[in-house]
Order: sequence, then structure tokens, then C-alpha cells
Amino acid sequence: MPNKKMTAFTAVTVVAADDIMVIDDTSANETKKVTMADALSVIDVLTAEATVDGAADYLALWDSSASAVRKVLPNALPLPTGAVNADGTVALTANWDAGGYEIRAQTFESDVVTGTAPLVVASTTKVANLNADLLDGQEGAYYASAASVTAITSGYSRRQSVIARVDNTAAPPTEVSGDRYLLDATGTSNAGWDGAAINQIVEFNGTTWDASAPSEGWIVYNDGTDTDWLYVDDGSPVWQERTAGGGVTDHGALSGLTDDDHSQYLLAAGTRAGSGIQELLGLNLTDATELTIASGAITATQGYHTVDTESDAATDDLDTITVAGGEGDVLVIRPESSSRTVVVKHGTGNVQCVGGDDITLDDDYDFALCVRKDASNWMAFSAGTTGGGSSSDCCLVTTAKTANYTAAAGDLVVCDTSAGAFSVTFPAAPSADDKIGVYVESGSFTLAITIQGNGKTLANFGSSKTLQAPGDILIFQFDGTAWVTVSAGVSSTDYVVTITDGATVTLDQSAGANHKVTLGGNRTLALTNPTVGQSVMLRAIQDATGSRTLTYPASIKWPGGTAPTLTTTASQSDWLGFKCVDASTPVYHGFVVGQGYA
Repeated sequence: MPNKKMTAFTAVTVVAADDIMVIDDTSANETKKVTMADALSVIDVLTAEATVDGAADYLALWDSSASAVRKVLPNALPLPTGAVNADGTVALTANWDAGGYEIRAQTFESDVVTGTAPLVVASTTKVANLNADLLDGQEGAYYASAASVTAITSGYSRRQSVIARVDNTAAPPTEVSGDRYLLDATGTSNAGWDGAAINQIVEFNGTTWDASAPSEGWIVYNDGTDTDWLYVDDGSPVWQERTAGGGVTDHGALSGLTDDDHSQYLLAAGTRAGSGIQELLGLNLTDATELTIASGAITATQGYHTVDTESDAATDDLDTITVAGGEGDVLVIRPESSSRTVVVKHGTGNVQCVGGDDITLDDDYDFALCVRKDASNWMAFSAGTTGGGSSSDCCLVTTAKTANYTAAAGDLVVCDTSAGAFSVTFPAAPSADDKIGVYVESGSFTLAITIQGNGKTLANFGSSKTLQAPGDILIFQFDGTAWVTVSAGVSSTDYVVTITDGATVTLDQSAGANHKVTLGGNRTLALTNPTVGQSVMLRAIQDATGSRTLTYPASIKWPGGTAPTLTTTASQSDWLGFKCVDASTPVYHGFVVGQGYA
């Protein structure tokens, strides 16, 4: 074949493996011949030239099927199966694995639609210098800076949450490994906490309780109250509950204080009644204001008043007390002037004086304590010179007691038996002329207050005395040997005490003023717990058989010396009355109120 460039061959369309390829190497001015099958493996050794210039070099191919020579530029040669063009005109048809090699480029761009992750990374190693616009879907401004977090949490240390805050003096609850509690500061810790002290956080390790002493700034979440608790130590260490919202702690900065939306609090105006029994550290009545009697009456506006006579008369009677309020109100009154006399009248208006005597107030140290019995009536007893004793009478009114109580000299012990019976015990070593009063303010007629002499005799009663009916009151004075009754009163309530029928029918005068019994046979009557001046009533009812009799004790004195005979008709009843005139013997005056009631 001539050694010259072949420039006018027919363009090739199909190349077979056995086609002969003639290469014109212009740089060497020679022509080379090779089969197409060997072309790719030998082309790089035909000449010393490292590359083939597709613009200047030519390939001559012998097309045996057409018996013709074809002229082909090198860059028009067909690529091997699976080859990729450098210009990116050939797309990948499957996943491409570069093996252990790097793929480098100036820019990586994904055109996958939203919903498919554009990048999947198996390694958890941090990528240096990775700058992303969104983190977990949030702009960078969404997250607090490290400096901000440090400023917010400076001085605080959050601990693991606890189940509840518990009484450190009580035994631990059921012990379960991993349970954590916050101890309060009630007192000396229970031994069951294994030496843990007040305010500590304890965790049960399966055998014992491990304790952690808190430092100021500790925060612990209390799962029992769903609130955080902060440990504050300003000389008096304490855990403070922090509720949601935090905010204002200075009441002067609170808004809405005029709203009456806290029904658990009493109002200063006194327009909301309290409920339940409250123990007070002391009772301090406001300064007394003067009231002047008008037509025998006064209208109280507070708990402590001085009272003067109408038109400054030398003496005046106080018959009626009015006041806005209700049952249980307490009113203390004393004379406005020792040069004029105020007489609190018994039974004239709505005041019943203990012992049935009027109360005279004519000394600066005289006063009367009045307790509102119901919506209309008052009970009064005196610490004045008449109608209830001397100026050394008991005068310190206690809060209502509901459990065993040891009285002190000067106490007027107010009792409430609603929750159960209990005892009032007098001091073991009283001084002469000490006085103590016991008053049943409210409660159940079936539950009694037992007054215990505590080694000293209660004159006329022995070592103890019971009071049962609301409104009952006894005032004792110690004479150096025994406690002597100086004033007494019983409730005038219409409540009727039912006496248990038996061979002896016992009427306990301390149980109430009115009693009844249904006689199931011939019975003997006995009276117990007498109080001088006390009157009691008994309704004796015949059973369905009738003709039952009642034998009276010799201590009952009847008019003309003759005891009454009961009505014998079945189911009818008689009312009998007994007034104690001597509690030591005792002696009663008996009288018939009425007979033959159907």
C-alpha cells in the first residue's frame, strides 16, 4: 500500500471484528495495519506517540464485507461495552461502586425529588467543615447558643427525677431497686432510711438507701407533684417548689388581687364563714368600742365591747343582744364605767345566764363572756363580782378542743365532740383559788367530755365528771384541797336522751336535760352526776302491757311527802321533773309536769 495519507475513503458505517484497520501516523510519516479486534490492545504500541490526535490522525479500515477501505477518525471509534464518555453523554444504567477509591469533583448535585434522602451515609464519623442551611428541619436561629445556655443554667444542676417528696420521719414505702425520693425536713429521719438526713435525695440500691446531700442550685423533678424543686441555702436550707410559669413572687407585684377567687381563704371583712376546726396560737381581740344600752338592748359590731347605761343612768338592765353572725359567735363585754352598773338579765330577753342568776358589771375588771347558742339566743357567764364568781374567774378562752387536753389555771376549755369523746385533765399541782371552766360548744349528745381531777377530787363528783350536751358548762375553783363547782349550767335543748330499760333505770344528769324510758317491767329509778340548780325531765312511758311501776330513791323529796303514781294505761306516758338542791347528799325536789299523755 502506498505510503501516503488516505483522505478520500468511503465513510464507514459498520465495523466487524475481522476488519483490517490501517493507521496513518502523520508524525512518523508511516502507515500501520491491524485488525479491529486487536486495535484497542495494540494501538498504544504502534508508534512512540502517547496519544492519538483525533483532529490530525486518521484510521483506515478494510471493510471485508464490502471489499472496500474505510477512513475513520480515532474519536469516532465505537467504545467498549460499559464504557463512559468523559463528556457525560452516556448515563449510568446501574449503581456504580468506585470501590476503595475517592470520587472528587468541584460540586455534587442531587436532582432527586423531596421524600428521598439525597445522601446516605453509613459512617458516624464527624464530617469536618460541613455547612448546612437546615438542621433537622430548623434554621440555625431556632437553637440557643452555647453562651445563652450557659447564662440560663449558670449555678444550677439538674438531678435525676424522684417519685415523690416524703416525710423523713416516717418509714420508707415499699422498697424497689432504683426508686428515688426527696426527703423533707419534718424531724429526725426514720432509721429505715439508713442514715439519710433531712433534705437529702435517696435511692434504693436493692439492699440499702443511698443518700445524696444537695448543694445550692440543685434541681429535681418531682413526679408526684409534676413540678421542679430547687434547693436554696440562704442560711436556712430548703427545697422550694417551682410551678409552671415561675414569675412573680412579690405579692405587691401581683395583679387581680381584688378578685375573690380563692375560696379556701377567709376574708378580712368577715363575709366568708370558715369550716373545720382551726388551732390558733393565740386570740387577740380588737380594741373595745363603746355600746350604749337602748331600751334594754345592744347591737354588737365586733367581739369585744364596753357597755354603758342609757343616758348615763346609775344602773341599767341589758336584756337583749343582737349581732350579725351565727351560732358559736363569742362576745366579751365589760362596763364602760365603774361608777355605773350594767346588769345582764337572765331570761328577760335572749340571754340565759349560767347558773340562772343575773350578772352584775360594775368594776373595771368585771366582764361577761357571751356565746351565741343559736340564731336568736345567747349564753353568758361572768368573771365579775356577782352572778358567776369573782374577778379571778377563768378568762382565757381556748380554741375548740377535739382531743384529750390538759387545762391550765384560768382556762375556759371549749370542747367539740363531733369527732369523738375525749378528756379534759386538770393540772396536777393547782394553786388555791385557781379556776378552770369546761364548756361543751358543739358535738354529739352520745359522746361525752370527761373532766379528770388528776389526783384532786372534784367536789360532789369524785375523781371525774362528764359533760355531754352542747351548751353544758361547769366552772371549778380549787380551794386548796379539792375542785369546787362555783358555776354550772346545762343545755336547754329539746334533745331527749333515751335511757336503756332495765331493773334499775339510771338517769345521768350530765347527759342532757330531757330523758325518756319505756318501762318493760316494774323498775327502780336512780339519778347520777347531779349539779346544784340543775333541772332534768323524765318521760316515763308504759309499754304495750302497761301497769308498770317506778320506785323512786329517798333523795327525791315530793310535795307533801307523797310520790306520784304512774299512769297504768298501755303506751301512755307521764312527765316528771327533778331539780337538784344539794349535790353532795344529794337532794332533789321532784314534781309532776303532766300525766296520761297518749
